[in-house]
Amino acid sequence: MTRVLVIQNSARRHWNREFEHYRKIRLELAFRFNAQLERTLHKITEQPLVPRVIYRDFRSVPIKKFPYRVYYRVTEDKILVGVIFHVKRSPRKLKEELRGSG
Repeated sequence: MTRVLVIQNSARRHWNREFEHYRKIRLELAFRFNAQLERTLHKITEQPLVPRVIYRDFRSVPIKKFPYRVYYRVTEDKILVGVIFHVKRSPRKLKEELRGSG
């Protein structure tokens, strides 16, 4: 079954914020971040049910070469990307973000 990938507003804000962070360091780095994130999203669409559920209905996949993870939920017809989160941030903050996007 093909599911539609939906980037929720909270994830889009995170994506834009992190892109800007890397752009301020070096534009090429920002583009590399985007490319790795897009590869991760493609991987998720290929096999969305492979990662186990880690919190409520959320699953998580790391973004290679960057200290972030993509958190998403799978429904019958959609993949809902809720949060793109830095691995060093507070687990409590992550749970707040996930509750807000769920």
